[in-house]
Amino acid sequence: MISYFADDGNWARLLKEVEGWRGTPFWEAIGARARKGVAADCVSYVGACMIGAGAIGGIPWPASYVTHGGGEAMLRTLLLAMDGIEGLPEIWHRLDTVPRPPVERGDILVVSSGKALHHLAIYMGGNRVTHCLAKYGVTEGNLFDPLIAKHMVAIYRAVR
Repeated sequence: MISYFADDGNWARLLKEVEGWRGTPFWEAIGARARKGVAADCVSYVGACMIGAGAIGGIPWPASYVTHGGGEAMLRTLLLAMDGIEGLPEIWHRLDTVPRPPVERGDILVVSSGKALHHLAIYMGGNRVTHCLAKYGVTEGNLFDPLIAKHMVAIYRAVR
């Protein structure tokens, strides 16, 4: 299974998308209405970057999905929706009996921490992630931040 972002041209498209969203404020449950520089939530930000980079064609989010609250039920809803995205297989789940594989640039990390218990981030290489946080908007973070590393639930990888 070869990552879509192993291709340098695809990686460059993702970097351009991420840069275009930098500094965008967080807006709870904005979903499909997210706009660069205006507002995003963690799910809409990651989805828009993946679509903009050409890794996926769209996101089939259920109408019942909310980005704030919902706890474990929304985490399950998010995982089911992610499973429905063509070309984006889950490569690891916390309930797997095998150890977590190394993350690759462009991997989508599903994290279960904070008030919502469901969060998405993109691995950017060099132990960096990009995500949209309530307090900071679109920003960079560290893969080994305890909120990410200790609470990773699943990894999805865009493939070609």
